[in-house]
This record gives sequence, structure tokens and C-alpha cells, in this order.
Amino acid sequence: MKVKIDELRQLMLKIVRTNGLKGRAAKLVVDDYLEGELLGKISHGIFSFPKIIAKIEATRGIKIKIIKNKPSFALIDARGGLGAVVAEQARKLLITKAKKQGIAMVGIQNVISFLRPGTQAEKIAEEDLIGLVFNNGGREKITHPGAKEPTLPTNPIGFSIPTSKYPITADMATSTRAWFETSLAEFFHHALPANAFLDKNVKFTRNPKKAESCYPVGGYKGFNIAFLFEVLTTSLIGWQRKASKDFRTQTRGTFLIAIDPRKFTSLKKFKQENTKLVNKIKRAKRKTGVKEILVAGDRSRRNKELALKRGWLEIDKRVYNKIKKLDK
Repeated sequence: MKVKIDELRQLMLKIVRTNGLKGRAAKLVVDDYLEGELLGKISHGIFSFPKIIAKIEATRGIKIKIIKNKPSFALIDARGGLGAVVAEQARKLLITKAKKQGIAMVGIQNVISFLRPGTQAEKIAEEDLIGLVFNNGGREKITHPGAKEPTLPTNPIGFSIPTSKYPITADMATSTRAWFETSLAEFFHHALPANAFLDKNVKFTRNPKKAESCYPVGGYKGFNIAFLFEVLTTSLIGWQRKASKDFRTQTRGTFLIAIDPRKFTSLKKFKQENTKLVNKIKRAKRKTGVKEILVAGDRSRRNKELALKRGWLEIDKRVYNKIKKLDK
């Protein structure tokens, strides 16, 4: 069904406000979910929105604590705060420090995760900085190619690079596909992608009800990357995963880096060189049947531009009705 973007935004704002989220915090949380839908990232869009409602109650009145605050780095204890809200505070610190020092990093402990590290990285790139955002994936869902059980989360990364046109933004898990795709497949009654999910016998499965874990992107190499991101979002920033029966209070660790290219070159030249690189990739000889070579973020950006131009989103009626039921 077609739903006007403004109407959907107002409905979501009404719901979070009714449940106790006020002011800018309400806008930040709604924007996080709506942005995913605009980008075409259905698994990290409004499909997940109902889950945030229970978390709002659990995080009411929480104020973050800045544990360390030095010229080039900061460490934040989110104390169970909502990711989209905490991330804005962290980015402000990070961007100010990076513009002064050339490079800066911010670690966040105990945060209820935001949806996509790529969105956070792009907000950094919009300030003419290179943005790198590493997010702990939460539950252990990646199985080592030689193991029988998962030992690492899907640990996603978002990075964004300024160019002369628009930031080149990537948002991706270190598993072949995001774990949440199992929920989508089960809800919409379709098969999982091939060679992406494993059953209890560590065999590839396309049945979402049988999926127990994810296969790392690139096999051993992808697992190694997931391991690196695990270190950056846990032991480096002093965060430890704690088992919780209440999903509302399950927290994660996040690590952000911002780099100012002006410390090495002019911003104009930096952007021009990145634009040349993108154009080179896009002009490469294509395989038969390939109409266009895409770089990171192309498809998502076009999805958003189209949706904003027409003013509406195509949303499954069942998903929309689940949101409507929250409007009490």
C-alpha cells in the first residue's frame, strides 16, 4: 500500500511521544527508522519500529555519562540510552575534536543500538570528514568456517567518504547477510538467500525457521574482520556483553572515528580525487547483462531520492497495520 511520508512520520512521532519520548529525542528515533525505509533497507526500517516502543519505557530519564574527554578522544557511558539519541551527542564531540586535531575517536559503552552505522558515518562525512562507525552486532550469530557454533556477532561497519557530489556511503554486516533477514523471510514467507545462513547442523539453509547462525562474508577473511570489529567495540572501549532476558535493556558497544583530510591535502583536491576514482569504477567494461556498475550507497541514495520526490512509500499493509495498532 502507498503511505505518504509525512503522514507516516507524524504517526510514528505521535506513537513515541505517547510512550514518553519527547523533544528532539523523539525526532531522532523516528528519523532513524524512517531513514532506513527511505533507503530501501527494509530489514532496518519501519519493520523494526514496534520493538523500540518497549525500549522507550526502559530508557526513560537516562542521561549519558562522559567518562573521558580529551582533545582527540572521548569515552561515553550511554547507561542504556537509545542509540539514535546518544549517537548525535557522540558525533558532535567527535566532529569538533577531529576538525581541531585532524583525527578523533569516540567509544560508546552500554548503548541500545541505533539501526545503521552507515547513516551515522554519512552524517560525519557531511561535515567534510571521513567517517568510520563500528557497531557491535549484539547476539553471537557468525559461525567460524571451521566451527559448529556461532562465536561472534554480525558486527557491522559504516563508512562514508566525501566527494565533489555526495558522500560514498557503505553500510554492511560482516556476515554474508544480516541476521534480521531471517525475521523478514519468516514474516513475508520467502526463502533466505543461498549460502548465507546455517542450520543447527552447520549446513546452509534457506528456511528461516531452521536458521541458527550466519556465514561470514568472504569465509575466514570475513570472520577475521568481524573479530577486529569485536575488539574495537568491546575490549578497546571497556564494554562487555551481558546476558539479559529483557531485550529492552540489552546494550552494545560502538566505536566512531573521524578523519579530517585537510591535514594532508586540500579538501577540494581530496573530493576531486575521490570523484575521479568513483567515475573510473563506473566506466569499467561491464559484463554481459550488467547495465550499470554501482558503488557503495548508489541504490540506497536513489531509493531515497525517488521516495522523497513522489512523497510516498510502498509499505506492506501488514507492517503498516502493526504500527497503527501502536497508536493508542
